[in-house]
Amino acid sequence: MTEFGRVQETAELAVGARALPVLVVPELNEPRFGAFEGGPFAEYGEWAWRAGPLESPPSNADRRGETRGEIGARYARGFRVLLERPEETILLVAHSLPLRYALDAAAGRAPAQRAEAVAYTTVWRLSRAELGRAVAVLEAWAAAPAFEAH
Repeated sequence: MTEFGRVQETAELAVGARALPVLVVPELNEPRFGAFEGGPFAEYGEWAWRAGPLESPPSNADRRGETRGEIGARYARGFRVLLERPEETILLVAHSLPLRYALDAAAGRAPAQRAEAVAYTTVWRLSRAELGRAVAVLEAWAAAPAFEAH
């Protein structure tokens, strides 16, 4: 799970009273949105749909935003943490974007300029091999991020 309270609350509900190990993976947190932080997500989305993968969102005095290349690299590190776990089955409770990046990359697709939201409360299953492929795709893309032309 991530460091965000609503994600941790959801994970607690999913796990219930079962005695399971819980791991917070900050690398899978939502992006740092810079000046868009705390504002309407649609405003960030409008900016992101025009910006390249190496462009940072505008910053304000105390918030620097991440490029999508940085986000992809960070998510790859976070998913690698999960791959290194000994458990056979892992439940990841996270936000839409890291899930979208993992699902697309597991299918061999690099991050897109416009990321389709992942439906809330939906269970997505990835095998260890599929998650490994996702990590490889994200790492390769983050090394030289570019969006496909449409």
